[in-house]
Amino acid sequence: MGHQILIFESQIQDSEQIDVALTAFGYEVVGRATNGSAALQLARETGADLAVLNMDLGMHQEAFELARDLRDLRIPVVFISPDSSFATMRRAAASGCFGYLLKPFRPGEFDAAIRIALHQHSTLLRAFARHLWLTSVFDSLSDGVIATSEDGSVRFLNPAAQVLTGWMAIDAIGKPIEAVYPLFGLDEVNKPAESQVRKALANCSSAGKRRFLLNTRYGVSIPVEESASPIAEGDTIVGAVTIFNNISARIAAENALEMEIDQLKMDVADSQSNLTRTNVEMQSLTERLLNVQGEERRRIAGELHDNLSQRVALMNQHVDRMASALEAQAGGKQPNVDLLRTMLSEFSKEIRDVAHRLHPSVVEDLGLLAALNALVMEYRELGVDVCISRKRVPDEIPLPIGAALYRIAQEALHNTLRHARGAPARLSLTSERGQIHLRIEDAGPGFSVAEAKRSSGMGLLSMQERAKKVRGDFVLKTSPGDGTIISVTVPIDVDPWTARDRPR
Repeated sequence: MGHQILIFESQIQDSEQIDVALTAFGYEVVGRATNGSAALQLARETGADLAVLNMDLGMHQEAFELARDLRDLRIPVVFISPDSSFATMRRAAASGCFGYLLKPFRPGEFDAAIRIALHQHSTLLRAFARHLWLTSVFDSLSDGVIATSEDGSVRFLNPAAQVLTGWMAIDAIGKPIEAVYPLFGLDEVNKPAESQVRKALANCSSAGKRRFLLNTRYGVSIPVEESASPIAEGDTIVGAVTIFNNISARIAAENALEMEIDQLKMDVADSQSNLTRTNVEMQSLTERLLNVQGEERRRIAGELHDNLSQRVALMNQHVDRMASALEAQAGGKQPNVDLLRTMLSEFSKEIRDVAHRLHPSVVEDLGLLAALNALVMEYRELGVDVCISRKRVPDEIPLPIGAALYRIAQEALHNTLRHARGAPARLSLTSERGQIHLRIEDAGPGFSVAEAKRSSGMGLLSMQERAKKVRGDFVLKTSPGDGTIISVTVPIDVDPWTARDRPR
């Protein structure tokens, strides 16, 4: 079935002729009316695709009014009229008709006029549908959208843009973009910013997102973020569009986050300051403990040497007198007296050894290298397979450094004796580039540093603190089944080269 056509013709005979012609062309005539009200009623009932209005003399006004009413119903109109005056054709065009045929017309012309009218109307409907779809899309956006012509005059504002700017579309259209959408810098609120739309039009390229202050029509400034792009038809720029949104909440959140970050930085700085202060206090406390420990060792060593040693010496004298008296009476030496003398001698030696370990005056008396040699010999006698090497060691080492290194070596060998008896051990002392380096290593079973610290760790802590006290670096390398290496490096302000060590 062809397109449905409605005929408006006051003369029945003419109406029938038009009906016959339309049917011959394959169209369906859905109704014929002789007056405007009847034609309008038929149009509503049938939903015709097109109306043919035959205007005889005297029917112009009614035909024009009917054409406008049919246009509102989206039904295209083709006029047939004997009137070829310019005024009549202008009024017909104003009513929205899609064709105008002069009587008498040829059938081919009639068919062509109808086909063209139907095609134009279909094209118009599709364009109108696209327009409605785009308008609906823009109207549904929460971001503001403003489109301009190529000269920067506003042509479109969506509802969000109207709310944000304070301008109604009817008032804004035709005005320059700067009048409707005035922007200022966030930091320069009194200096107008260059419009992104103008940049897009001038550069024929998109302008990326930037932040501005928008001065609204109702006198309030709000921060916005916007971008702009040119609108092109082929190679021709026909306008530009800007999309923007209110970022007040985002800026408030960013400021709150920045304040929170600043507060966290202050808290971290305070924590670091407190931690540093605590470390300093701990270091000071450890140093005092080591000093007190050293003083106590020195005191006890003195008591052992000055008191107990003297008492043992007095006991030896008494034993000698007793031995002389017993020998005089018995006429010979007494074995028990000799055993007592041996026991007192061994007791005296043990007192000296303990005193020496508590306060190694040998470092002060003989120097670090001699003290370490004596320490190695002592632990060899106790069953530790240990050797010592030296390289370019200065003759004079400050006593605090020497005492610290001696104590570290003593503690390390003591641990070797306890945990790696029988394992080969090596102690080396070297000096270069203003530093003295002590290294103690053994091939023992090794251990877990974390577990050692949890169990006691006082020996490790003592070595670390002694190294730190003389500005040294303490490094421990060990793991279960992998031996142990202790390395201490201390800066020293003494020329490491001596006459006998200087290379020739």
